[in-house]
Amino acid sequence: MPTRRRFLALSAALSAAACRPRATAAPPEPPPRPLTPPRPLTMLIFGGTGFIGPHLVRHAVARGHSVTIFTRGRRKVDLPDSVERLLGDRDGQLGILEGRRWDVVVDDSATRPEWVQQSTQLLKDQVGRYLYTSSTGVYYPYLKPGADETWPVRTEVTDPEDGSEAYGVAKARCEREVLQTFGERGLVVRPTYIVGPGDTTDRFPYWPVRLQRGSDVLAPGARATRSSSSTSATSPSSCCACSRTAAAASTTRSARASRSPCRNSSRPRGPRSTPRRAWYGSTTTPSSRPTASPMLSHGSC
Repeated sequence: MPTRRRFLALSAALSAAACRPRATAAPPEPPPRPLTPPRPLTMLIFGGTGFIGPHLVRHAVARGHSVTIFTRGRRKVDLPDSVERLLGDRDGQLGILEGRRWDVVVDDSATRPEWVQQSTQLLKDQVGRYLYTSSTGVYYPYLKPGADETWPVRTEVTDPEDGSEAYGVAKARCEREVLQTFGERGLVVRPTYIVGPGDTTDRFPYWPVRLQRGSDVLAPGARATRSSSSTSATSPSSCCACSRTAAAASTTRSARASRSPCRNSSRPRGPRSTPRRAWYGSTTTPSSRPTASPMLSHGSC
């Protein structure tokens, strides 16, 4: 039988529990608001008929923006009827842009600093923002992993024979022209590989297609050090890392080299039996191959 003291202690505990606020479930989060622009913008896009441009143009029009493209008129691309098309040339033929005003300029096409200098000087008082599509090539030769926008870029060519270095330096100089002219109104983006419908370079599509076919696959690698017992310079081990060991018989290596799409090159090209344009954008493209908008992958653009 409980004592009086125990009864009072139990009553106090029950009273405290009754006064304690009850835990309630957190209210559900409101659904995300649709991503709509605060107001329609007027946009000038340099290019717009190549690889990236048509995707950008269609997306901008779908979001309610007014889009003008500036091209040389050499390609016919199916774009929305509302798109205004201006003809000219980045190399000194920009007169049709004089006196016009836009909220935003998107420069996807420039790979030469003098082109960017001409367009930025002409438009500095006619547009709000200037976006330049650069490349991670400004970090070439990628000596360390983990590069970000705080890393210094190269603005001088040290090896005239290195095309990759020249490309990265040119892109870095284009960036400098934009930022020097527009300051905080300038925006630079540095994508890596961009792949998707419209890509005709074959630099990325080759790999998933080749891997899907199976069997041994040659992959880029460091050039092997030659020795007195080494095989001829056409051996795959001299330019590529093969899925099999380098200890394979020389006859096997020679046979594999004759079938290799690499042909002693560190950047294999795609199989010629498959048209480059057929990999993307075909209505009969296998479902195992991407058919969506451009995606980012590894490497430099």
